[in-house]
Amino acid sequence: MARMSSYLTQNYSSKHCGFKMFAFISNRKIVWGMLFSIFSLLYAGENWLESEAYGNSANIFVEVWSGKEKCDVSGYTQFFIEIAPTDLVFTLGRQGYFSAYTFNVVILNKNREVVQEKIFQDTIRVRSYAETVQYGWNRLFSMRFMLPDGEYFAFLNLVDNHSGREMSKSVRFEVHNSNSFALDVSDVLLARRDEVETNNQETVSSVLPFPPKIYGADQHELYCYFEIYNRDVQPGDSIYYTISYIDPLNRQKIVTEKCIWYNTQKIPVMYSFNTAELAPGTYKLLVQIHNKDNNFQLEREKIFLVYQSPIDLRFKLFSDMLEELRLISTKEELEALKTVPESQRQVAVNNFWKKRDPSPGTPRNELLTEFYRRLNFARQNFWQVCRNGGKLTDQGKVYVIMGAPDRIVRQMTESFNGQMEIWFYQQQKLQVVFRDDCGFGDYRLIAPYSLLSDL
Repeated sequence: MARMSSYLTQNYSSKHCGFKMFAFISNRKIVWGMLFSIFSLLYAGENWLESEAYGNSANIFVEVWSGKEKCDVSGYTQFFIEIAPTDLVFTLGRQGYFSAYTFNVVILNKNREVVQEKIFQDTIRVRSYAETVQYGWNRLFSMRFMLPDGEYFAFLNLVDNHSGREMSKSVRFEVHNSNSFALDVSDVLLARRDEVETNNQETVSSVLPFPPKIYGADQHELYCYFEIYNRDVQPGDSIYYTISYIDPLNRQKIVTEKCIWYNTQKIPVMYSFNTAELAPGTYKLLVQIHNKDNNFQLEREKIFLVYQSPIDLRFKLFSDMLEELRLISTKEELEALKTVPESQRQVAVNNFWKKRDPSPGTPRNELLTEFYRRLNFARQNFWQVCRNGGKLTDQGKVYVIMGAPDRIVRQMTESFNGQMEIWFYQQQKLQVVFRDDCGFGDYRLIAPYSLLSDL
């Protein structure tokens, strides 16, 4: 099985989201001048940003935020759209390879009537074709719409101009900028911090909107931003706000509460807290605003996800971890892990993956990332329900060890309704043959037997 783990290094890809825009030199400290970067992007109108992200699919993430420029006028709605363009089709041009795509945003009201539409085109250029497979950045677009209060639906459609392939996303949202109260609050905008080390070993830090809204393993720090409005500011006015989250078990945890004195009509608030200790799951961030007499309250909420490292034993049974590692470990490694004292298990698992890190010294272990990407895909597509809950099929195990095949051929067998499926791996010059004798999709490995002989 030791030789099997080497297959994983053939096709690794890493996924990381990070943006560089309105950056500040911080010498490894967060500069709260970063707040200006949020303001700058909120009021920048339509633009796009290049970022430092990794991805292997053209996913589309959307964040919708509504706020006001002045307290006595109607507000505006800002769309932040992040695109991971790594599976767009690139063709050879005069100065390298390029892709081109068209992005269309259509806003409908609750009666399904089109109220606004925007279309833009973008081109991505790279010097070598290898860069199209392992991209190092996403793109973040900012688009502003002037919408009256109400319920809306946004339909986003990306078309690859070279292949004609379409990728779509739909979002339901509400706008509530024109209430009659003197005290009001904007939506809550979720953001993230990005740090990049320059050639002179200084650290450039920035905070930007984060449409994927996924925190935890890669993004420990969650930033939130909102604005408080008060049309009737009086001398000595104060406001009280509370920021809390509701966890997957519906328990509320206050992260900060503060009373602030002010003499302006608009108060910007940014706060951050660490998500490293939160268990994986779906959370709700809750912002509550009170006036000085505590007889008036406004609430805004935002959903976010927490995804922790798949090898963090605080959130995972050690026995489940060993079942996963069985797919790529040697018998000797597995037996050694079984004998590790409980207090040393996390260190042992970390060392297991450290030995397999194809790029030591970098913050990401690409092999670990690719392994769990394949494992999650296999569990969704090659899973067999059984008495003990479920297990990976032979195809699932091969997918984890070898990755996606370059080509698949399916043939009928002599048995009634039987089928054979052959996976071709061009680089390894390997053909993996599965047979389903009854036609129910239960494909068993028949060649080469040695591929799963130790499993």
